[in-house]
Amino acid sequence: RTTGKRMNMKIRTKLVLIVFLLWIFGSALLVLLSYNTAREQQIESIRTRVRDYAALGAMSVPAEDHARLLAPEDEEGEAYAWIAETLRGIKANSSDIEFVYTFRRSDDGSIVFVVDADEEDKSHLGEVYDDATPLMEQAARGLSAPAVEEDFYEDQWGTFLSAYAPIRTPDGKLDAVLGVDISAGSVQAMSTTLLWHMALCFAAITAAMIPGIFLFARNMVRPITGCVEFTNHLAQGDFSQDVP
Repeated sequence: RTTGKRMNMKIRTKLVLIVFLLWIFGSALLVLLSYNTAREQQIESIRTRVRDYAALGAMSVPAEDHARLLAPEDEEGEAYAWIAETLRGIKANSSDIEFVYTFRRSDDGSIVFVVDADEEDKSHLGEVYDDATPLMEQAARGLSAPAVEEDFYEDQWGTFLSAYAPIRTPDGKLDAVLGVDISAGSVQAMSTTLLWHMALCFAAITAAMIPGIFLFARNMVRPITGCVEFTNHLAQGDFSQDVP
């Protein structure tokens, strides 16, 4: 009887370990695949959101006043202050937005800033931007609709995902482009939060599964040990036992 109990415990322990390891491996793989899918959807959602911010922001900029901002001294005028305040209002719509600014293509083909919502490290009117991406160059030449970068890019201010929307005067002429930047750190923070939530759900489900695994193992082992005990009786010449 003692030998049977030991064998019962040994088989049950092995079965619990096998089932538990299979559950951990399968669940971890499922969480990883689900996280990658959810992260892709999350980034696509962020790209859509930053594009919408740029599109709505461009419509809120007074294009005629913006078109009059041509020389560095215009930065001291009321039009500049008004537009800068408008851009700060766009930035305030979301804590994820890092920078909001406008830029245009100068006569020599370079990309220059016009209005910058940032007050601490402001890019001044007419200041040349040397790290323009192909999409930013295209936006400065003219976009038919708002567009967002396919991936993050890095410049002297950090790593960002940016969207651009054209600012057109009432006659339809392109005056400038509104740029909206979301930092890679903000996106990474969202992805980390998503991963933690999925990991916690996985841990909670695993903890809830442990009693079920033990119950499953016990119910599986019981008939097996019964068969083993029956064959042991047969091997000893005892044919009085009922077939389990």
